Amino acid sequence: MSIKNVAQAKQQQLRKQRGITDIELSGIDPRDHPDYVDTHIAFARWEDTGEELTDTELEELNNDYDFVYRQIEKETQGRTYED
Repeated sequence: MSIKNVAQAKQQQLRKQRGITDIELSGIDPRDHPDYVDTHIAFARWEDTGEELTDTELEELNNDYDFVYRQIEKETQGRTYED
């Protein structure tokens, strides 16, 4: 396992332990579906303490593309867009 994968696994474990809530996405553009390459998590809180994630923590969270995409799916589920 590479160093990057080990770091991501540790971050995923931390998120599972502490939980993340109040996630706010930025950059959702329906014309960018299904990739949403400009979308990122702009704000979130730790569920266990209510503290805001730091810029560094948000950056690490945004590097977990699977997690970000799951949040995009939750946010856009059931929406219809008109051109």
